[in-house]
Amino acid sequence: MKIIKRFTRKTLSSFTVSMNQRPLIMTILMLVGLNLLFLVIAAIVAMFIYDGYDNFVMAFIDVTSFLIVPASVANVDDSALTVLGMVVIVVGMLLFTGTIIALATNLLRNYLTSIGRARGKLNISDHIVILRYNNEVPSILADLMESDENHTVLLLSDKSKEEVRADLLARLADMDDEPAGKIRLIVREGDPSSMNELEEIALENARGLLIMNDRRSNDDKFCEADFIGVLKLVLKVSEFEFNGETPIGVETTSQRASDIMREMNIEGLRDKQIQFFSHNRKLGQFLAIAVICPELYAVLMHLLASKGCEFYPIEPMPRDEYLAGYGHGLPTINFEDRMFVLSETRNATMRKRGKQYRTDRVLPVTDLPKNIPNKLFIIGENKKSQYMMDALRTDCAGMEINHYRADDMETFVADLLARGDDKSVAVVLSDDGVTPDRYDANVFMTLIELSRVCGINERPFRVVAEILDPNNNTSLEKFKVESIIVSTEIISLFAAKLLKDIRAERFYEEILSYQSNHMNIRIATAAQIFGITEPQKFSCAAELVCAAYNGGGGKFMPLGWMATEGPEFFCCEALDVRDAFDLDPTDQIIYCTMAGE
Repeated sequence: MKIIKRFTRKTLSSFTVSMNQRPLIMTILMLVGLNLLFLVIAAIVAMFIYDGYDNFVMAFIDVTSFLIVPASVANVDDSALTVLGMVVIVVGMLLFTGTIIALATNLLRNYLTSIGRARGKLNISDHIVILRYNNEVPSILADLMESDENHTVLLLSDKSKEEVRADLLARLADMDDEPAGKIRLIVREGDPSSMNELEEIALENARGLLIMNDRRSNDDKFCEADFIGVLKLVLKVSEFEFNGETPIGVETTSQRASDIMREMNIEGLRDKQIQFFSHNRKLGQFLAIAVICPELYAVLMHLLASKGCEFYPIEPMPRDEYLAGYGHGLPTINFEDRMFVLSETRNATMRKRGKQYRTDRVLPVTDLPKNIPNKLFIIGENKKSQYMMDALRTDCAGMEINHYRADDMETFVADLLARGDDKSVAVVLSDDGVTPDRYDANVFMTLIELSRVCGINERPFRVVAEILDPNNNTSLEKFKVESIIVSTEIISLFAAKLLKDIRAERFYEEILSYQSNHMNIRIATAAQIFGITEPQKFSCAAELVCAAYNGGGGKFMPLGWMATEGPEFFCCEALDVRDAFDLDPTDQIIYCTMAGE
């Protein structure tokens, strides 16, 4: 008896384990076994109630035919056997056929749900992967859609497909122009720190990878939780074998975290094209530029957004050689073994002229102006303001800076009205420590107070506002804000650049610094730059570019001009197209000064 109990207990235990390990297979096997047992019993009963069977096999074949071909019951002459046949059909349908159909339906539903949520192993390649989600991701997706080529983008985060698509549609609705390109977006809801999840998204086949920060810290101080969270994910990513040219961008909240990770000497990271960047520092630099020169901010945003022209790296060469031999780009600095050329497309940078172009004309460059504000009134404080203040103190020594808390609005407005003039700038910073539903509330309240006290059209000073929610951009324009800095747009544009060329991070670090040792982009009138008082005639853009380059001693490069609609660049068409034009003294010229060869 004990042996029977022990055998039974062991058998049930094995069955339970198997059911938990392989529930589908075990369920099907159990149903097949029960069905066979039922058919055996039915065949035995058929032999007792019908004399036409000589053996068990014949009875079993007939009973099985009732289950497989129910219409065969109609050919049976014996009423008792007909009743048995009906019982076999009904029980078979309930016990086996119906259950199998239900299982198949459930499997199909689960499969379709899994496909819709990008579950399981994905057989894809040449895709862009974004790990983790924050409010910059919709802007990154929108910026990728600005590209001429189509992209496949896979997002792995804790956000559902419905939430991501809603955020992206809201971002697209706020854009001035509908993006020219498209993206094939795969949204996978899961844990980015799971090795299984990373393996299933074909990470090693990706053409680019972005690791976003999830913003758990409330300030820019070094936060161990943020640092460890990003570090763990980076270390897991380092275990994959990427293509040697695959760019990997890692966003950190604090500059210290970025510096520590950049200096790590860890196995698995050394052979990868990986770049760590602090979004707050980049935003602070942009804010400083917008304060000093709003037109320059517009130019940089235009270049980052790849609207018409952008900087492309090529093999280094002397600028004189490039100007003579190539007619679809403007050479700037040779930086870190590459020369950066402003051009319409990457292919256009190496499009040679039919013959060398040279001119003896020289357009002398006078002392370049430094048009910076004399007084700065800042209200509010956030994670970026420290970096903005550092940049302003470095680039604008001697400028008066007045900083007010967000709740000190009355003093801010009173001082601005009493001492502000046409060379003053009012800066309103958004509070990034509040919940998303309260984003930019303090900016609106400050602008409303300014408008109430001194009107909108009468104020002599410039107003610069920083916002977090791109949807508020259009509303702020009604307050006659000269520059509106959308933080999420800036970081998304920068991140998109890293996906194209991870090494370009250092280059953009240079041009985002108002006072760089390598290259500075500026805007001034032709009269200020060249000292001209009368219009100057040129046969083509190449003549102006080369004459100004010669006049600046090889360290000056005109890039374009500020039109009513925004920046226009000389390289948007062939430089030596014979199209004569006049350079007026009042024309706003976009130019850059460069270090020597």
